[in-house]
Amino acid sequence: MTISSDELSINEQEIISLAQELVKIPSENQPGNEKAIGEYIATWLKNKGLPAQLQEVEKDRFNVISSIKGEGPALLLCGHMDTVPVPNPEEWTFDPFSGEIEDGYLFGRGALDMKGSLACMLTAFVALKEVEEELSQDVVFLATVDEEVATKGAKKAMESSDIRRVKQGIIAEPTDLNPVIVQKGHCWLKIKTRGVAAHGAIPERGVNAIMKMYPVLSRIQELDFGKGDHPLVSGTTVNIGLINGGVKINMVPDSCETSLDFRFPPGVASESILGKITTLLEELKAEDKELDAKIEVIKCSDPVEVERDAPIVTLLLKAMDKVLGSHSEPIGVPYYTDASALRGIPLVLLGPGEPGYAHQKDERIKISSMLPAAKIYAMLPLL
Repeated sequence: MTISSDELSINEQEIISLAQELVKIPSENQPGNEKAIGEYIATWLKNKGLPAQLQEVEKDRFNVISSIKGEGPALLLCGHMDTVPVPNPEEWTFDPFSGEIEDGYLFGRGALDMKGSLACMLTAFVALKEVEEELSQDVVFLATVDEEVATKGAKKAMESSDIRRVKQGIIAEPTDLNPVIVQKGHCWLKIKTRGVAAHGAIPERGVNAIMKMYPVLSRIQELDFGKGDHPLVSGTTVNIGLINGGVKINMVPDSCETSLDFRFPPGVASESILGKITTLLEELKAEDKELDAKIEVIKCSDPVEVERDAPIVTLLLKAMDKVLGSHSEPIGVPYYTDASALRGIPLVLLGPGEPGYAHQKDERIKISSMLPAAKIYAMLPLL
């Protein structure tokens, strides 16, 4: 017998209240202080009669893993506990950790990305425990640390026996309830130039490391890194995100450092981007014997793609039809998620809320999108 979403014990007010409680627990990354929220989620699960395993990732940082036994291969429900920092809290309309509600939105750091989604998933997970005899699949819940920086939590999760038996799953990133089957890859690089310090009044006696960086960045902007020709995401982009050099205004700077953020579609590889930058630096050194430049890889991961006809996509669209009466066509996104670290598991992104509010002042989630999200998550192992 197939249970309808309206028959499940999923209460909108419970979702909202849980989301508010999660928002009230700061878990900014950096520095990476997910300990309190991890303990809260683990206790919440245990109070609901579910197991909660704490998988240590680093000191005071741990994933939370729980599972419900069904009749088939495991389905993963995944979300992350960390948020980006709040650099200027005084500029917010409300306290970033108050969980205020106004005009149909829940406000706060992480409300959208992704404590609101976590509340939806947790509520759905508990509802599934009550109908576990009807489950077509085992269900594994995973709350990770460090998604916003280095995906250390997701990487560590791959060592868990619960996660190793997962065959497919959903990550609750905010997508406005649009299924996402393609994520761009990313490559973060650091380039350093060295010069020779001198007095600012006699710059000809030094070598200006900042000026040596200028042609490097200019030529990088001219490189063709490949478009990938993917129908759901755009071509390769590069953002010069950080630059630092010099000590004082009246000194010739002897060092300069810049950090670059490349995003690239399927069909382009991080090795290709790194190779083109390396070749460029060699060419520039041949043109300028004074150029001393080195490249450092901060982190890279290749694109993630799930085929349109993959079982998890078919299952998700069917669940959306059951809950919403229809579904939108799968899309692609330019950012990366924990899916980049959970390699080998077909994962689709789907979550409540408008993604444009993520990482912003006055971050918020549309409350009306939360109950449908929870019902979609719960329907997946029941179909």
